[in-house]
Amino acid sequence: MKPFAVLLMVSVAATGIITIGCSTAADTYGAPISKSESTDIKDILVRPQDYAGKTVTIEGTIVRECPTGCWFDLESGNAVLHVDINPAGFAIPQEVGSRALVEGEIQYLDNQVSMLGQGVKIQ
Repeated sequence: MKPFAVLLMVSVAATGIITIGCSTAADTYGAPISKSESTDIKDILVRPQDYAGKTVTIEGTIVRECPTGCWFDLESGNAVLHVDINPAGFAIPQEVGSRALVEGEIQYLDNQVSMLGQGVKIQ
């Protein structure tokens, strides 16, 4: 077999392996999401004191995101919650417009409600 043909076959095989490997794991970031039942973002915003310090799962659409992927705003209905994932030590790629499932701790400080995200799954 000619060296060019071998090189071509190896390149095609490597590209396939990389593509398959990236496509299966690329949609989950940070810690695995352990809570399957999601909490409505509107409920959190209406009664933040009930959720402060608790770990919950939320879902919605990413409507705004940091250019480096360290935070984003998640919208469900007309309610939007800011999610900071930087303290957890990970970032996500640019996913504005994508649906996401997020698990994290609700913060309620100085009348501001946000989430410290621990795990994100892009759907």
